[in-house]
Amino acid sequence: MGVRSDPRLRAWKAFRRAMTAFALVAGFAAVAALDFFSPQVLAQEVVLGEYRADGTNPNGSRYHGTATITAGGGNTYIFRWRISGQTFRGTGRLDGRTLTVDWGQSSPVIYRLGDDGTLRGTWDNGRATDNLTPTNRQAAGASQPAEAKSAGGSDSKVCLKAYDDGLTESNAAVEEACARYIQSGQARGKFLASAYYARATSFMFRGDFDRALQEQNEAIRLWPDSPYYRNQRAAIYASMGDYTRGLVDAEEAVRLDPKKGMFRESLANLYERMKDYDRTLAEIAMAIKLDPKDTRLIAQRCGVYFLKGEYDRALSDCDEAIRRDPKKGGGFGYTRRCQIYASKGDFVRALRDCDEEIAQNPQSVSGHTWRGFIYERKGEREKAILNYQLALEISPAGKAIHIPPAIGETIEDVQTHLARLQSSVTAGSAGPTKQTDARTVFERRGVIGVWAGDCSSAVSPQNSYTVYRAIDERRVQRDVMIGANQRGDVAVIDSVIEAGDDLSYQKVGQTRDDMRIRVTGNRLRLVDLKRDGTIMIAEGNYLSAYGEAFAGRPTPWATKCQ
Repeated sequence: MGVRSDPRLRAWKAFRRAMTAFALVAGFAAVAALDFFSPQVLAQEVVLGEYRADGTNPNGSRYHGTATITAGGGNTYIFRWRISGQTFRGTGRLDGRTLTVDWGQSSPVIYRLGDDGTLRGTWDNGRATDNLTPTNRQAAGASQPAEAKSAGGSDSKVCLKAYDDGLTESNAAVEEACARYIQSGQARGKFLASAYYARATSFMFRGDFDRALQEQNEAIRLWPDSPYYRNQRAAIYASMGDYTRGLVDAEEAVRLDPKKGMFRESLANLYERMKDYDRTLAEIAMAIKLDPKDTRLIAQRCGVYFLKGEYDRALSDCDEAIRRDPKKGGGFGYTRRCQIYASKGDFVRALRDCDEEIAQNPQSVSGHTWRGFIYERKGEREKAILNYQLALEISPAGKAIHIPPAIGETIEDVQTHLARLQSSVTAGSAGPTKQTDARTVFERRGVIGVWAGDCSSAVSPQNSYTVYRAIDERRVQRDVMIGANQRGDVAVIDSVIEAGDDLSYQKVGQTRDDMRIRVTGNRLRLVDLKRDGTIMIAEGNYLSAYGEAFAGRPTPWATKCQ
């Protein structure tokens, strides 16, 4: 296999791409989100030839077809999809395991390359999926020489490949392969260190920090001068709450490689966990000096100023991060600016930034929790409850997230706060609500007519048409058409509650549905759905009660058809 190169020469890109994870660990998300500790990233090979394509459209409907991938020169690939009789083409570029394909639309298809050659992707800004499975590859291991299937052969390949690529979640198969590789006696020196390191990373993602620490100690014993190994042990200690030992390793990583801003940033994250904000700012300043173009550092400094209560300086940094990176705000810019405005009592701006954060990251627990808190402060308790419920749907128990201090520090505190809020909301506490005849509102708002996700395509179960039509002076009938003469659902709407862009109404049939739609110009989407008392859609996002495949995804917009 030859002599392994020092991972310090090849790891920079992987670390810079994933440093966001440790910043989240340091006070803004889950402690276990530590994927940036993989010391290497190597380009993978895409299987050329035919693929089976399976995916979902933005409206949740499924599709199937085929795809062909051919070499395009360098690190590029030519794509051709055949879906429902239509042909689409694109050009992809591979970066590590991420394959980004420009197919002529406003957003690319972004695939993740699996070990077995499969490509799992999303498109339409994450609202749709496209998964490609090679149909012409040999069975795994079929082309390996016999000696590669020995204890030190295929196991070493699995183990060292995981080390090179970098794990992003726990992997029992990697743990077992590395264990066999270690026990085979064929792993020596830095190869042996790499095997222990890979096992430590998997255990860390599993939350088994004691075993992670044991494996990492062995890796450092074999490779004591690796700053990356010290950095990973610092993260393990941080996950265990042992910040003092974490600082020792983080400082040693800086001593071993003082020119890498990422190690300064890790040190800053530990100080932030310890609430030593002045030293946190000092380390961030050093990291910025070493890597002045890293927008995430500006966003992180915004968060530290916020924690210190220096809102003006925090706003200045968040504004700069968003100016540099309007789409993501450096990873945290929109979330933190939402928190700042909320703390200053500027709920209009706070909601705008929280909405932007959730649009970019529908799985943002902090974004939903803060938005719920803002609605609660505004007296809109039902909206607050829905957002807290959505945060709990997304986040498993035990995560350390960044939530309003008035609520607490953990997801369990959100659960307690929600229960207290729900108990305070009694039937009729808001007083009588004024309702208006459905036809009057729907005609004035332009809802009467035909709506679809794709007006240019024929009606089908995958592309349903929703028809709103007046049936008398007061009522409106809503038909969901899934075929030329086939209804998927029908309801008569008597009255509507109007609030800004939102229209709320109730329909009773086979189920009792409380619905809220949002109408903006010629676009319409379902924002809330409570069916027979069960909340299935909240604030424009599907909950697990609607279906696990949809959980956390935003509801699609429909367009009014001419």
